[in-house]
Amino acid sequence: MLDTQSFHYSHGSCHLVVTLCARGEERINWSTKAFRTKEFQENPSLYNTESLQHLRNILRTYTDVLAIPSVIDFNGVVERTHTALFERNEVGGVGLVLLYGSQVDGLMFDASDKKACLISSADCPTIVVMAKSGRYVVAHAGRNSLLPVFGTAKISVVENAIRALTSLGDEPSTLRIVVHLGIKAGSFPHQSLHLQYGEKNRAMWQYIRDKGWWSDGIQNEREGLNLFALIRRQAHTLGVYTVVHGDFFDTYKDPRWWSARRGDTERNGVLVRRR
Repeated sequence: MLDTQSFHYSHGSCHLVVTLCARGEERINWSTKAFRTKEFQENPSLYNTESLQHLRNILRTYTDVLAIPSVIDFNGVVERTHTALFERNEVGGVGLVLLYGSQVDGLMFDASDKKACLISSADCPTIVVMAKSGRYVVAHAGRNSLLPVFGTAKISVVENAIRALTSLGDEPSTLRIVVHLGIKAGSFPHQSLHLQYGEKNRAMWQYIRDKGWWSDGIQNEREGLNLFALIRRQAHTLGVYTVVHGDFFDTYKDPRWWSARRGDTERNGVLVRRR
């Protein structure tokens, strides 16, 4: 039996369902790698239909097209789905069309776009940025996608997500951000004197201090890096003031979820669709 939990949101003309996909007793891996067979490199049409059937069961008849961004470089980039460089793959026997290959952290969906979106992660939060116009963004928002001192992001994925919507006329003050599924501050220490990562951690804390985020609940070396507070602060600086928790799961402490910090290579899934 699948271990999932769904949340329903309405914001103006934007009506969404966010489904969190846990590993559960069946230890299901929601990583995009799990959807491909070992022979996939030789023949891209060979998919693990058993894994994909789980997604088909969740989506049911709402849509048969699933967009999956390739979150590889943590580059903070957000693209519109109709301009993203996807590979289109039809999976026979399952009834799904997969859009793969666009190496970005997030995707923006126009008001008429019926595609669903899957973000695979273990500890990194997913943000859903909703506009009253019906447009929305789904993005991976882990530490490396939020802070240029890590990964390859030149601009935070939060800023890029907001800019993607405001560039089309949505006012920042009317946007709503929901943050789902991630590691909590107490489980994510970044000590400045760490033997291996101390230099990078110091650079991170200095960057946060330079941005004026030091007193916003983000900086606390004993309690760890608070990713939700960091997302909220970045949104506030751009005029988006409605930033809420979608849930309060700690992927590190809760064995229901996969956690990279615990050493898991598998991934949880965050599936977003219209309703």
